Amino acid sequence: MKYWRETCAVAQRILIELWRRQRSLLFWSIFPITVLFLNGLIMAEQAQLSTAEAFERAAPTTLVG
Repeated sequence: MKYWRETCAVAQRILIELWRRQRSLLFWSIFPITVLFLNGLIMAEQAQLSTAEAFERAAPTTLVG
């Protein structure tokens, strides 16, 4: 429980700081979606996959990386 509380406290501090700089908050909410979209389209083109299958394969690596 100690680590969970510390993790929540750090996340709360980050969100408060991002809220103070709203442009940053907007960027960090749009950035992962954009990267996922681009990776899915690139993978679909290079591997000759359907778009849905490419997004399924791109999601784990994009969201972890």
